[in-house]
Amino acid sequence: MILLIVKFILFYMLLFLMYVGYNVVVDKELIVMKKDDGVEPDPKALGYCTIERDDLFSGSVYDSNKKKMTTNMSPIKCSDCNQYVYKTGNQCSSYMYNTEYNSLAPNIDDSSKLSVFCDPAHPERAKNCIKPHGVCTLNVNAPSKTCKF
Repeated sequence: MILLIVKFILFYMLLFLMYVGYNVVVDKELIVMKKDDGVEPDPKALGYCTIERDDLFSGSVYDSNKKKMTTNMSPIKCSDCNQYVYKTGNQCSSYMYNTEYNSLAPNIDDSSKLSVFCDPAHPERAKNCIKPHGVCTLNVNAPSKTCKF
C-alpha cells in the first residue's frame, strides 16, 4: 500500500516537472502575474494613442512599472492607456481611452501604420509622419488614489 502511494506521488511529481520543463523550453511564464494595480488593458480601445503633451512636459506621467515617462515617449496602444497614471504629490489619477473625447478619431485599428507614426524616438520620420489617431486622457470617472510609489 505504501509503495502504491509513493508511486502515485512520484508520478505527479514527474508530471509537474514535465510541465515546468516544457514552459522553460518554450520560454513561457509558469504563472501569469497581474499588474500591481490589477487593471487589465482595455480590449475595446483599438489602435495607437499618445498622452497629452502637457502632461508629459510636467514630468508627472508614470507607467505601471512606476517609471517616469519622458516627453519623447513613443505612441502606445490605446488599450494600454489605463496602464499609465498622472501623479500629483502622493495622488495618482489613471488614464483611459475616452471614446467621447476621441469621437473625431474613430476607434480604428491603425496598427499597420506603426512604422510611419510621428514618434519622438524616430526623428527621421518627422517630414512624412502621421499622428496616431487617439489620445489618452485622465479618467474623470475614477477618483484619484494614493500612489503606491
